[in-house]
Amino acid sequence: MATHLFQLAPHGSAAPRLPVAAHRLALTTGAVRSFAAPLLHSISVERGRVWITCDGDATDHLLSAGDVYVPSSPGLIVVEAFTPAVIEVDQG
Repeated sequence: MATHLFQLAPHGSAAPRLPVAAHRLALTTGAVRSFAAPLLHSISVERGRVWITCDGDATDHLLSAGDVYVPSSPGLIVVEAFTPAVIEVDQG
């Protein structure tokens, strides 16, 4: 299911509003999903706990509800659910 959001231009800016696609995914414990970093703006954890690793990033990340991951380098991103989780993938 895709949710279409809109980026707002900074106050006083004439920049156009661009559509952003956000996908909400429910993951069972142990479920794994992968994403391409150049197409990914962020991953938000709405519920549960997930592990994230990204090619080119020497640090793995353990995120809980309320946390947001923004890739710092291009490459494949892998997300694994440590508990049942809901994530939102923002491809902006």
